[in-house]
Amino acid sequence: MITRLTLLARLLCLAIAVALSVQPAASDQPVIRMAYEEFNPYSFTNSDGNARGFSIDLMRRLAGAAGYRLEFIPSPNPAESLRMIGSGEADVSSLLAMTEERLALGLPTDVLGAFELLAFVRDKGGVQTVADLSGKKIGVVAGSFTVTGAQQIPFARIVEFDQGDQMIVALLAGDVDAVVSPGDSFRKRLRQADVEQFTRALRPALISRPSGFFTALDRPGLQKALNDAIAVEITPRELTVLNALWFGRPKTLTDYPLFWWAIAVAGSVTLALGILAASRQRHKNDSLRLRAQNEAGELLVAALDEVGAAIVIYDADLRAVHWSCGFTRIFPETRDLLEAGTDMRTIVSVTTGLIQETGQDQENALEFADKIVASISAGQLDARTVLTGTQRVFEASEFPLGRHHYASLRVDVTRLQKQQDMIRDQAEQLKDSNDRLRTFAAIAAHDLNAPLIQLRMLMQFITDDLEENSQTVPEVIQGHWDLMGTLSHRMSRLINDLLRYADDTASDLPVERADLNELRASVLELVYRRPGINICFDDTEQEIYANVTALQAVLRNLISNSGKYHDQETGTISVEFTPRGSGIEVIVTDDGPGIPESARETVFEPFKRLSASEEGTGLGLAFAKRTVERWGGTIEISGAEPRGCRVSFTIPQPATKTEKLRIAG
Repeated sequence: MITRLTLLARLLCLAIAVALSVQPAASDQPVIRMAYEEFNPYSFTNSDGNARGFSIDLMRRLAGAAGYRLEFIPSPNPAESLRMIGSGEADVSSLLAMTEERLALGLPTDVLGAFELLAFVRDKGGVQTVADLSGKKIGVVAGSFTVTGAQQIPFARIVEFDQGDQMIVALLAGDVDAVVSPGDSFRKRLRQADVEQFTRALRPALISRPSGFFTALDRPGLQKALNDAIAVEITPRELTVLNALWFGRPKTLTDYPLFWWAIAVAGSVTLALGILAASRQRHKNDSLRLRAQNEAGELLVAALDEVGAAIVIYDADLRAVHWSCGFTRIFPETRDLLEAGTDMRTIVSVTTGLIQETGQDQENALEFADKIVASISAGQLDARTVLTGTQRVFEASEFPLGRHHYASLRVDVTRLQKQQDMIRDQAEQLKDSNDRLRTFAAIAAHDLNAPLIQLRMLMQFITDDLEENSQTVPEVIQGHWDLMGTLSHRMSRLINDLLRYADDTASDLPVERADLNELRASVLELVYRRPGINICFDDTEQEIYANVTALQAVLRNLISNSGKYHDQETGTISVEFTPRGSGIEVIVTDDGPGIPESARETVFEPFKRLSASEEGTGLGLAFAKRTVERWGGTIEISGAEPRGCRVSFTIPQPATKTEKLRIAG
């Protein structure tokens, strides 16, 4: 027996030794060095000097799964991190946006998320899309990338702040109409300030870039190891858990203390009812129930006093039994009534402060109160807005509380109501201003065009008379005459461009199926065509649904610009139509001098020209951008290869065959 035990013990020791020999020592694992920036909560150094954050936790999981031991190296910014990776001082970066510049400096892992630059607005401010922010005040952090994002909004009036927290206060106070900030980090600030429910992020994002880790260009093996670990370790659920850990989550009903107080009160009432039903001694049961109600009521009143709300609790006979100090402070005329145990009908019927209509007599007030009492007696919630005699505004409600109690709740919303009134007044003023502007533009165009047309007709009559009589004028006079014609033509074009730009009806024009042959002919008939410049349209049979008039105008503007500013005697302008997602992408390409990258955003601004010496009004591209965005598309400028300019814009298409048939009639 002892021999068997000895043998078994030796086998067990041998198995343990083999198992230990198979496990690699921590010191035998290869080390990778991670360069990280101070970008809380993505990556930062905590008070103990350790690297922490969403990006750090992700890399710890990936490095462990790939068989690496991880070390951390602080870096002042992403550019320095990529330099350190390229020089061999570090092996991998923190999570970075995958921009073209960075993709040229390192090898990215598979996409792990996205950095989004979003516009945040007040939840009930009336703004639904980014287009609604045109011409409004937009808050940004001075010197940050948010300034670039805000410039994506047409005619934005940018307001700079030193810190993101200052933007939160300005947004909620109505000092700005929206703020632009990185989505995840700004939401975290809102949650920390407990005001996320008062804001809303607009979609789509102003700027969105996929994110991932970067390795050196000469480390494809490390890139593959990390990608393999991502495929195995980083599931959508893991990403959700890490996001909730570092960025928090939206509040739910159970996160609010008042919810649990309501649950506690309901539980207390239910317990009291159970005791009442089970007890044979009515007096004892009533005492227990009242004690439970009093305790719950005191806790509830204390909680409501803390948050500045006002409440009255009534018993089964609708007589006041508990109330918060805030109720008598806001409505002092009810103090004596409440202390006397007055019923709900009397409390609600008090004319000085508790009902919206002012100046009514007591009889009408009692009729109003009777309707409320009948409603809640039937188990219904009665809610309304109350305007007091002191011009304070309250959200008022009466409702059942359990089976034998009722409540009156008042929440002061005066400040919010004033803000809503101010926003509504400003919106009406803006609408009136726009209406006056359109009227002025139409009148101005008529008054300017009438004498201009007469002038051009008179000049044509003079020219015809000179030609019929074979008369010539001195060269200097002829030069002045030609200059008058050029200036009158330019003024006519300026008037027309101003009218088109001021017109905001492009989004209301009907959509129809476009005949590409007719579209091509109509555009080429009226477009500016310089000798030596060849215009080529794509010979596609692609179906296109659009407002043909607006599409023609956009194409004429883009083609005319390409021909007008071409710097060679000969050249080519091409127009292509390509399916792109749920729409059509139209690409206008030329082989001219192109547009500098630094000016590709500003050229869309009204009256913006690259040089003061160039002809034109500076409204062509502004009109094109405004028209494209009104039908729901986007437009952008890039460089063409080997030289030239490439302008692309999108045309949303009907989503279903049924919708196409409806449009086609």
